[in-house]
Amino acid sequence: MLTDIKVRKLKPSEKCTPSRPDKYSDKQGLQLLVRSTGTKTWISAYRFDSKQKRTTLGTYPQMSLAEARTANADIKVLVAQGINPKNKKRQDKLENEQAQTFNDYALDWLEERKRNVKLVPISKTTIACTKTFYLTLKVLL
Repeated sequence: MLTDIKVRKLKPSEKCTPSRPDKYSDKQGLQLLVRSTGTKTWISAYRFDSKQKRTTLGTYPQMSLAEARTANADIKVLVAQGINPKNKKRQDKLENEQAQTFNDYALDWLEERKRNVKLVPISKTTIACTKTFYLTLKVLL
């Protein structure tokens, strides 16, 4: 079982290569991968549809050991409910991106309208159209 002090002190071993990081297990499928660059990544290993699966939770120290354990427990709850955590994560990310994108477009459109559309009183518009009409009529006659 990992502790915060152990995690903090972990360094890549001599056997560690870019294609094969060191793997340290905690409990209930929580793993810490230590890459040859020194990056520490939290992984949750679980079984779904009779197949071994893994999903990335985050990196240390941005995600602490306690936060990783909580996220791992959340994944175990999803698996118990019959929901694939990887698909749920993708779906949530896609929904968030779509909502954010629409919101950004809407705000940009409103700002553009405020800058480019000038409110002109109807009387000025009517006068301008009338002058243009009479000038065109004179040219035609």
